[in-house]
Amino acid sequence: PKPVPLFSVLRGAMSRILEYQRVDLHSIAKVAIVGTSVEPLIHACAELLDNATRYSPPQTRVHVTAVEVQTGIAIEIEDGGVSLSEEARARAENMLAQAQAGINMNDLGESPRLGMAVVGRLSRMYQLQVSLRQSAYGGVRAVLIVPREMITT
Repeated sequence: PKPVPLFSVLRGAMSRILEYQRVDLHSIAKVAIVGTSVEPLIHACAELLDNATRYSPPQTRVHVTAVEVQTGIAIEIEDGGVSLSEEARARAENMLAQAQAGINMNDLGESPRLGMAVVGRLSRMYQLQVSLRQSAYGGVRAVLIVPREMITT
């Protein structure tokens, strides 16, 4: 029930993925996450980190930053993989939107990328905002906005 530093939350997310050694944390805001929000945030970040490591070459690094913004904390996860085409990005964001709208996981098709559906479902339940963009590193930048209600000192 006690607050957990954001740095520790992100380390917890890293510990849940196979390629955690490739993840670098930079400039993490010195805030804490409300105890009841820690597990959902770890889960959402772990899914995004897993996508970043899974869909980028093994020699590349995944960079994570977390800065305070007006609406809360912006956690940015950037990989150095192959960038998403506009069509693939639209498909991934559509899956996020469908999960936020409450689509049944069984309706996602034969071989869905469940990670995005899970992130979408968590973002709906905890008012997280997720967007995907092209990364300066050539890959994908996932931006997860954590609302102020989940943050404490």
